[in-house]
Amino acid sequence: FCVMLHHVEERTEVYEGEVERLPSLEEEQPEAKLTVIRPSLQNAKKILVVDDNRNNVRLIIDALSKDQHYLDYVLDGQEAIDRVLAKETLYDVMILDLRMPNVDGFMVASQVRDVFSKEELSIIMLTADQNLDHARRAMDHFDVHGYLFKPSDESTIRLVVRAHLIQQQLTKDLHLLNHALEDKVEERTAELKTALDHLKSTQEQLIQSEKMSSLNLMVAGVAHELNTPIGICTHATNMVATITGELQAVLKEEEQDPETLEFLINDLISNTKALIHSNREASEFVRRFKSTAMDQASGKKKDFFLEECLQDTLVCLSPKFKNTPIKIEVDCEKIQLHSNPGAYSQIFTNLLINSLNHAFPQESPIENPTITVRASIQDQELVIQYQDNGVGVDDTQKIFET
Repeated sequence: FCVMLHHVEERTEVYEGEVERLPSLEEEQPEAKLTVIRPSLQNAKKILVVDDNRNNVRLIIDALSKDQHYLDYVLDGQEAIDRVLAKETLYDVMILDLRMPNVDGFMVASQVRDVFSKEELSIIMLTADQNLDHARRAMDHFDVHGYLFKPSDESTIRLVVRAHLIQQQLTKDLHLLNHALEDKVEERTAELKTALDHLKSTQEQLIQSEKMSSLNLMVAGVAHELNTPIGICTHATNMVATITGELQAVLKEEEQDPETLEFLINDLISNTKALIHSNREASEFVRRFKSTAMDQASGKKKDFFLEECLQDTLVCLSPKFKNTPIKIEVDCEKIQLHSNPGAYSQIFTNLLINSLNHAFPQESPIENPTITVRASIQDQELVIQYQDNGVGVDDTQKIFET
C-alpha cells in the first residue's frame, strides 16, 4: 500500500485497497494528480500533513508513502483545526508547518492540545526558521515532540517520522504497562488488605478464645471450690433451723431443763459460726473470681498491685493445685502498676496451668515440685521471672508450635 504521485496516461494503474483521490496539487503539469491509497491494515499509523506550501506537502507524502501509513493533508491552519477536532479520523501524528498565513502552527497546536494530549496525538513541527527560541516555545507550551527543518530530503523525513513513531509506540506500551502494573498493585493491595482484615479478625477471635479458656478454667475451679463452703452453709442452715425448732419446743414447756437449753444454745452458736465462716469464704472466692474475670473480660487499664493480682489468680486456680504436691512460691515487691490486670492474670494462668499439665508428670514424680514467681522493678522496667523445677522441654525450637 502506498501514496504515489503519477501522471494520468492512457494506461490504467491498478492498486489494492480503498482508493481516495485528494484535491490535485498545483504544479507545472496540471494533469498531475495525488492519489492516496488507504491501507486496510488495522495498525497503519494515521498521519496528517499541514502546510500551505504544496511542494512541501508533496515531498513529505512521497517520502512517507513508502512506509504504509494512512496519509492526509490540508493546506490551511484553520482547516487542520476543523479536521482534527471533528474526530472523523483519529490521527496518530500531525506534521505541522510553523509559519502559515492567518492561522499559524502555534495557534493550531494550542487548540489541538486543548482536546488531545500528547499521548493521543503527537505533533512534529515543520519549519524553515532556524531560530531555536521558537522550538523551545513549542516544546514548552504545546508538547511538541520533534522538528523537521526545511528543506529536508526523503530519507531524513522518513527517519525522523519512523523514529518518532517508534518512540510513540514505546511510550504507549509503557503507559499500558504502568496501568497494568497499577491495576495489579491495586488488586494485590486489596488482597493484602482483605488478608490483613481476616488476620486481625482471627487474632481477635483467638484472644477472645484464650480469655474464655482461662475463664473456663477459673470457673470450673471456683465452682468446685465453692461446693465445700456452700455445702457447709446449707448444712449449718438446716441445723440452725432444727435447733431453733427444738428451742421453741423447750421454751414452751413449763419446766425447762437448763442442761438441754445450754446444749441447744451452744449447738446453735457453733452452727451459726460455721455458717458465717463458710459464707465469708464463699463470698471471698466470688469476689476474687469476679475481680479477675471482669479484668480479663474488659481489658481496661487501672491502678492495681501486682501481688494482689497474682494472689487472686492463685486463689481462683487453687482447686487445680489442691490435691497436688506442687508448692507455689511468690516473691513480689510492693509493685503498683497502671495497666490491664486481666492480661497479667491471663499470663499467670497460662503459665501455671502449663506447669501443672506438663512440668510434673505423674508417671515420673519430681521431688519437691516447686513453681517460683518473682517480680521486681529494674531500671524503671517491670521484670517477672517464672520458673519451675519440672521436666522441661526436649526441643526448644518447637516451643511455640501447637
